[in-house]
Formats: sequence, C-alpha cells, structure tokens
Amino acid sequence: MQIIRFIIAGIVVIVGLLAAIAVMLFGVAFYIVQRLRGRPATRPAFRTSARPRPMRTADVIDIEATEVKS
Repeated sequence: MQIIRFIIAGIVVIVGLLAAIAVMLFGVAFYIVQRLRGRPATRPAFRTSARPRPMRTADVIDIEATEVKS
C-alpha cells in the first residue's frame, strides 16, 4: 500500500511540473506573437510607478502673473 501512495505522489508531482511548464511556454508564445504583430508588451501593474508624475511647467499656474477676470 505504501508503494502505491509513493507512485501516486510521484505522478502528481510530475503532472504538476508539466502543467507549470505548459503555462510558462504558453505565456512565452503569447508574448512572442504579440511582439511579432508589432504590439508593445504591456508592463505588469506591479511594475508601474505608484507615485504621481511631477507637474510640467505648462501645467503650473503662476498666481501673480494670471489676471483675474471679474
């Protein structure tokens, strides 16, 4: 009985590894197809900056130079 459990556990481990490799290969193939079609690869959300972008000079309002319309 112990040998049967060992064989089943080995099969489960092998199937799990094959599934992980299949998922990885599918992802790589999908990435390559996107690149060949000319689409840029999107960055994952966890790599994007969470900080707000600094304001450009054109976006800053100068209070002293701006005329107030009444």
